[in-house]
Amino acid sequence: MKWKMSPAVRMVFCALLWSTGGILFKWIPWNPFVIAGFRSLLAGCTALIYMKLTKTPVRLNRSSWVAAGFMMLAFFGVVGANKLTTAANAVVLQYTQPIFIMLISVIFFGQKAKRSDFIAVAGVFLGIALSFVDQLEAGNIWGNVIAVLAGAFLAGMFLSMEKAGKEEKLTATVLGHFMTAAVGVPLMFVYETSFTPVSVAAILAAGIFQMGIAYLLFISAVDGVSALSCSIIGAIEPILNPVWVFLLDGEAPGPLALAGGLIVIFSITLWSLYKDGRKKTEKP
Repeated sequence: MKWKMSPAVRMVFCALLWSTGGILFKWIPWNPFVIAGFRSLLAGCTALIYMKLTKTPVRLNRSSWVAAGFMMLAFFGVVGANKLTTAANAVVLQYTQPIFIMLISVIFFGQKAKRSDFIAVAGVFLGIALSFVDQLEAGNIWGNVIAVLAGAFLAGMFLSMEKAGKEEKLTATVLGHFMTAAVGVPLMFVYETSFTPVSVAAILAAGIFQMGIAYLLFISAVDGVSALSCSIIGAIEPILNPVWVFLLDGEAPGPLALAGGLIVIFSITLWSLYKDGRKKTEKP
């Protein structure tokens, strides 16, 4: 019997690829906006090649432009937050995205929020906050505000992708990445950008795999599971990020970070098992 990867598993692999960003960025000594620009340029090309290979037509309409806009705002929101506040503040505050997804879904789309979703979101947010509690600082107030906005933009991206068709999703991905590249890449002439074998290899990996292939997995995942589900599963990213840094750079996470990671994984696992059990009992 041929095994088929479920949408939830695709989202797990997507989060795994996203989580390699921390270690890759350590090897790229560029301005964060320049990194974001080149990474998106490569990711956009990866998505465009995929569209050509699969003969997926470009669909330029309201859905694709809205999703692309949220994507670009989310990318620069994350980068801006990391520049203006502490990395820990940026991570914790941007992962308010599941809360924004639930609020938007309830207020604007009339969906009912399930108790299990509230518990899962609370568990995930608690785990992420605990993981970075020893690094949290007051930070720059504008950086903290931008981090929260990044969470809102990410929520908008998840929801707009969920509502769009497959062709619109792929078109939005190409557009969003190229729009980001159009802003970020020219900044290489403003900030010193040295191209070494290590930095080139790292940006290629970040663009093609950490962002390019990851977003193709995200697109296929959001076709089968909700935006909230993708967002909750995606919380694996900040938890695994320091794991890669530890394995490849020797920077060990503290006991609170390990405890927070276990809470996130435990919350996601229980929530996934509960959802799977509900689906089986609801089948006729």
